[in-house]
Amino acid sequence: MIMKYREEACRSLYFSVGHNSRFSLWHDPWLNHESLFSKLGGDIISLSESFYHAPICSIIENRVWHLPSSNHVLVMELRRLILSFPITYVDKVSWEGLDNPTVSSIWNSIRSTAAPPPWLPAVWHRVGIPKCSFTMWLAMQNRLLTKDIMIHFGFNVSPTCVLYYSNVESNRHIMVDCPYSYLILKGCPFNINIDWDAWQAGNFIDGRVSIFTKHLVWLYIDVAVYSIWRERNQRIHHSGSCNLDTTVGLVKRMVREKLATTVVFHKQIRNDPSLARYFY
Repeated sequence: MIMKYREEACRSLYFSVGHNSRFSLWHDPWLNHESLFSKLGGDIISLSESFYHAPICSIIENRVWHLPSSNHVLVMELRRLILSFPITYVDKVSWEGLDNPTVSSIWNSIRSTAAPPPWLPAVWHRVGIPKCSFTMWLAMQNRLLTKDIMIHFGFNVSPTCVLYYSNVESNRHIMVDCPYSYLILKGCPFNINIDWDAWQAGNFIDGRVSIFTKHLVWLYIDVAVYSIWRERNQRIHHSGSCNLDTTVGLVKRMVREKLATTVVFHKQIRNDPSLARYFY
């Protein structure tokens, strides 16, 4: 990815040329952010009686420019470009004010950054289960390989949702619109907004709740989405299924097991013992 921005990066590099400079005379973009080879062409090398890998110091003598005296138009242009360029004591490359740029600092300064999606906190949070968060992350971006996407890619599959056989399977349908999924989400002890557009806007909870309660809701939703997707795959690939009550029980068990090993949950329990009853 970073190689795509190579030309853009070169425009922000600034070279200080020392009198013993080992920068490439013809190929480094030391002069006005462009190499002399690309600006003047390959003939300038022979016209200047130089060689392909010549360093800049090959045209410096006694800390002043020592350029060819030919009257060829390219050599005259070379002199015009170089003679006003200052010679310093040592070579140095800077990047928009940074004297010691790294690949990381350059990449962070040129890459375009967009505002994170509003649903992101509900996916990656401190009480999350990685495999559940990852499935939720894919679902929120419409990246799960649902049947509508498979058909778009040319797979010969039935478009019908295998959880309730009620509609065409899509990310939106299988996560919130399918009655099977809807009832699993309703199993959460807190009020969830079971609406795909609300989720995309980051509104997962109906009403005002504490920050930690938000984390509990996010954990439940992540585990529910993971379990729904796992059940869907089980029915397609292994011809097995769990009934609704069993799946809700599995979701709550995963939530309990996660909370049992979460230090912050135990701290909250000491302040509000009623939290312990929600997932039992």
